[in-house]
Amino acid sequence: MSGTGANPILNQAVTFIQNAIPGFEAGTYRLSVSQTLTDAPTTADPNPPAINTQPIALTYDFAVTGDRFAFAQPDSSVFAVFPPDNGSGGWDNVFPHAVFPLATLPWTRSPAQDEVEPDAKGDVPTWLWVMLLDDGDAATTGVALDPVPGTIGDLFHTSVNPASTLDANAASYFEGGDASDLEPGQAFDTPIQYVDMPLALFQQLAPSIDDLRLMAHVRQVSFLDKPTIAAVTDVGQPAGSFSIVFGNRLPADGANTHCYLVSLEGLSAFLPATDGTLPPANGVASLRLAVLRAWRFRSVGQPASFVNTVMALNTGTSDGTHNRTTLTLPYAGGNAGVQSGFAMGYVPLDTVMRTGEQTLGWYRGPLAPYANAAAPPSLPLGSADAGLIFDPVTGMFDGSYAAAWTIGRLLALQDQSFSTKLYLWKRGLQQGLLASVSATILAQRLAAFATPALPDHVTARLAVDSPTASFANASHIVLHALAGRE
Repeated sequence: MSGTGANPILNQAVTFIQNAIPGFEAGTYRLSVSQTLTDAPTTADPNPPAINTQPIALTYDFAVTGDRFAFAQPDSSVFAVFPPDNGSGGWDNVFPHAVFPLATLPWTRSPAQDEVEPDAKGDVPTWLWVMLLDDGDAATTGVALDPVPGTIGDLFHTSVNPASTLDANAASYFEGGDASDLEPGQAFDTPIQYVDMPLALFQQLAPSIDDLRLMAHVRQVSFLDKPTIAAVTDVGQPAGSFSIVFGNRLPADGANTHCYLVSLEGLSAFLPATDGTLPPANGVASLRLAVLRAWRFRSVGQPASFVNTVMALNTGTSDGTHNRTTLTLPYAGGNAGVQSGFAMGYVPLDTVMRTGEQTLGWYRGPLAPYANAAAPPSLPLGSADAGLIFDPVTGMFDGSYAAAWTIGRLLALQDQSFSTKLYLWKRGLQQGLLASVSATILAQRLAAFATPALPDHVTARLAVDSPTASFANASHIVLHALAGRE
């Protein structure tokens, strides 16, 4: 389904796409071309020898670059992660995932050593995996939860890179390889992050190749009626495509969960089979994984509502007597009015009036844990000043409504779809007003000189048409008469 401007429901539609396979996977390639010249066959010699004993051959090497062990542009390569970093909520039934603005990213590499063909349904495995660990994993296995800063050289054994920190009984991406496996733009000293996973824990959590076929997809969404996002929704396109990579483990309830977007490129030998069978360890005790993005969150078992959050601040007793939960600033002065304002959650702020005067005014947020008997200003407001409320007790203005009006106005104007429609509406009003004024002036001018001494045939036409003719028709007849056309 694709969104259209005529139907607001379609503007919210999301199209799910199985995958977006790139023309070439990231890596290095060699193109070889050769040519052999021979004489044309004849009756006497149907199989003539080659003219050139050595074929004419050319070889071209080229590379398809792509992110591998770290993002070249970390700030723009990942559009969003969910659950959000350092968030807290009811996410124990959500598979964490990452969203990328590059639709082909999950399929630019392969988890297998050789190219993996699509299955019967057209699914292709992704090389990226959202791995989850929590405090319980650290307590039982001793795995370090924080990614370690290092270099690509740390993914090699010391036999290839003497400065590597990779243990002799550990494995990584370059088993049996050397520096020639690096791609253009990569070097031993290129910075990355990594985690060392005990092989038993990794194989307990890791997906199979068939699982990876189902753990990434593409979503196409409409940009119409969406807030403006730099380099995403402001690119002049009506829709955009994003790739999504999922994890395969649900967060534990009440635990601190750590998420790692890791590369599984070429690690199929360590992944479990589809039936759960584990490959032999062959003396490997741990596996070093490159971390392209890491974040953490906490699942609290159920969505935390605003009431839950406020009540969590309440330190009252269980018999129904509660302490006041209003968040306030301390006030040590003796002014009862000012002290009352602080107690209700207000703060004094420097205020610049619309006419230029500088004064001190009250402000508080839109939420208050008490009944507010004060009536809000009548809507619509012509300006922010119309939302000011004068407090006769302290002699200060309350700018809370004025600030809310200003914030709402800025948010609305920031949305291009709304601001464009508002501009067109205002322009239409202005054009309609000008047309109405012009019509009124024209009617007055015509009424002043068109009645006397009109030609008989014009008067006759006006008499015939006037019961049903509009003002525009009558004006048209008179103007033509004045121009000598009737």
